[in-house]
Amino acid sequence: MNTIFKATLCLFTLIATFTNAFAEKFELGGINYEISSTNSSEVIVVSGNSKYKGNVTIPSEINYLGKTYSVISIGESAFKSCSELSSIALPNSVTTIEDYAFWFCSNLESVELSTSLTSIGSWVFSGTSKLKNISLPASLKSIKSNAFNNSGFKTIFIPENVVDIQGNVFVGCKDLSSIEVDENNKVYDSHDNCSAIIKSSTLISGCKSTTIPSDITTIGESAFESCSELVSIIIPNSVTAIEDNAFRFCSNLESVELSTSLTSIGSWVFSGTSKLYNIVLPSSVNEIKNYAFYNSGLRTIISEIYTPFSIDKSVFDDYNAHECYNNATLYVKEGRISIYQNTDGWKEFVNIQKIEPTLNYAISSRTTTISYSLNPMLKTGTIIGINSTDEHISIPAKITYSKDGEEYLINKINDRVLAHKDFVTITFPKQKQVLGSGMFEGSYKLSAIIWNREDSPSRELISTIENPNLLFYTSSMNAVPCNLSNTIINGVAENIILTDAPETNFYCPQQFTAKKITYTHKYTLETEKGVVQGWESIALPFDVQTYETANGEAKPYAIAKAGERRFWLRELTSGGFKEAEAIKANIPYIISMPNWEGYQDFYNIEGNVTFSSINVVIPKTNIQKVSFDNRTFWPCFSTLKSHSDIYVLNKEKIDNYAPGSSFMNNIRRANPFECYFTYPGNTETRAINISEMLGDANSIEKYSVNLDLKIENGTIYINCTHEGLLVIYSLSGQPIKKVNLLSGKNVINDLTKGVYVINGNKITIL
Repeated sequence: MNTIFKATLCLFTLIATFTNAFAEKFELGGINYEISSTNSSEVIVVSGNSKYKGNVTIPSEINYLGKTYSVISIGESAFKSCSELSSIALPNSVTTIEDYAFWFCSNLESVELSTSLTSIGSWVFSGTSKLKNISLPASLKSIKSNAFNNSGFKTIFIPENVVDIQGNVFVGCKDLSSIEVDENNKVYDSHDNCSAIIKSSTLISGCKSTTIPSDITTIGESAFESCSELVSIIIPNSVTAIEDNAFRFCSNLESVELSTSLTSIGSWVFSGTSKLYNIVLPSSVNEIKNYAFYNSGLRTIISEIYTPFSIDKSVFDDYNAHECYNNATLYVKEGRISIYQNTDGWKEFVNIQKIEPTLNYAISSRTTTISYSLNPMLKTGTIIGINSTDEHISIPAKITYSKDGEEYLINKINDRVLAHKDFVTITFPKQKQVLGSGMFEGSYKLSAIIWNREDSPSRELISTIENPNLLFYTSSMNAVPCNLSNTIINGVAENIILTDAPETNFYCPQQFTAKKITYTHKYTLETEKGVVQGWESIALPFDVQTYETANGEAKPYAIAKAGERRFWLRELTSGGFKEAEAIKANIPYIISMPNWEGYQDFYNIEGNVTFSSINVVIPKTNIQKVSFDNRTFWPCFSTLKSHSDIYVLNKEKIDNYAPGSSFMNNIRRANPFECYFTYPGNTETRAINISEMLGDANSIEKYSVNLDLKIENGTIYINCTHEGLLVIYSLSGQPIKKVNLLSGKNVINDLTKGVYVINGNKITIL
């Protein structure tokens, strides 16, 4: 009996086990599911017999055998190696994606993640080379190791709530050019627009466009591993350690500038960098771990280490036995050759020589002298000084040393070389060059930087720019600087903001299109009916479309309609100042905002006025002077010192000249976006009165022909004997409307209710 009972019990156990297994895993709609072990109402998408292909959408709920299940996870290896899967859409019920879920889905092009997703497991999207974009949800908290290895991403944005990023996340992502971390993330950041992920002072993940910030102390393990498109990297002097594999298999890395504070180089750091021919080891290094330069392309090693320490032979060894030790040259400080020859690891080098002294060299033209310090071992050079009377200068990428005919790559510019200069534009070459500190300090005239490099300028470099109106030209989105608004990318600027900045310049060296451009100026001078005063001058680099005041839009009198705010705008012609309809690029004007207690409050304009345009072409700066008799009117785009030859508008009362009434010499400098007069041969003349060139400024003129005028039902009927121009004024003396009268009967029917002055007579429209 005992035996029969045991056999029966075993049979029932087997049946129960089989039934359980059948119930826990099932296929529905071509998708394999497994019931969660922690919640019987939830299922996980798992791998199965079917090969997922094409476009797959996972439902948020399924109904199986009369029961409803919520889909809460994509299980481990669920879609692994599904090479025919092209897109996947996950429901918002999914909170986790487990390891290897989409590993090597080589044709996967589109992924829609759940808005509830909290975790992405290891190797999940590794090998998805056609997946160019992915949007990580705000709910995400954790990204496990190797999650995106060898994917096709071009950009990645790390959301605010991500608090756990494990190692090697973007290894082999050769197309990745932009990494950004939400500025509210409390664990990670990407400050200084660096295109990297930083935790505390450690850079944990970078890409081909990374610029390492100057406060980083550690380059983390595998931070750039297999970044095959990385060509050069500058490691700032704040860095003391480079951890294992940091630049391993960066197969196109040609140039590395190591930190002068570097103490430790980890294992395999530069292994597989076959195009890295030269390296300078700073004197601070006291540790180089195994295989650090294994199978690199090194042919020149300059060691500034005074007392060498033992290293393993594998540090510089490679697959071709001792190729580096046999063919590369190790340069060491004078008197230290024998010490290196007797130190483990270093003694393997067949060719050890003393470091050759640098060469001082200068190249001069008629207007410019550039001084260099040349390194004859590396064939590289540093710019140590520039003296020039040119306003426009280009930084060379390379030079030829006349004494040996060798070409030297210019890879560095010393501190403050471009500081306190009168350069207006500076053009940088495409190659990365190490730029010293304080680069543009005191160079107030600098108005444009043409940045042909692929990397973004550092925050420190941008902070030395003295001119708020400087234009920054680049052809690469990766090179857009942090905290600089006036950036032009491939000839297009999103937003150009110009402002009054005395002691500076404005200069546009290359035409571009601005999606929006503004200039703001504060108007405070008072005007008065019948008195020439309150004028200012203006010249802008763009055609102005709108004029915004604190109380709404205003328009020049020449185009303003009845009931619209307006201001006086005049341009100089051979016959004097005449009304202008708009401000055109690079043309000088005088301008006056109505500001008098005798005017209606609606028309008074005081304070900031913003001149703006959208989708407008900004031409190359071209000074458009205008002459009247023997006086010449100039737009001003650079600060000009007070001088007897320069006449600028007085902004305050001088002698008997009311503020804003006369152009005067020797009273103040001329500032950008103003205008000035020159008066050759008349330096003894104190002032050029606007009234001499302006017959009707701020005054009410009377129609010179007799008028027969009557009003019926709000319509004005005018009979006149001659053609002529009639100006209709408000009671405060502001021009409201201009009418070209014809001989005979004329009708005016578009005036709003109010009191007006016509031909010196007050009339009322009811």
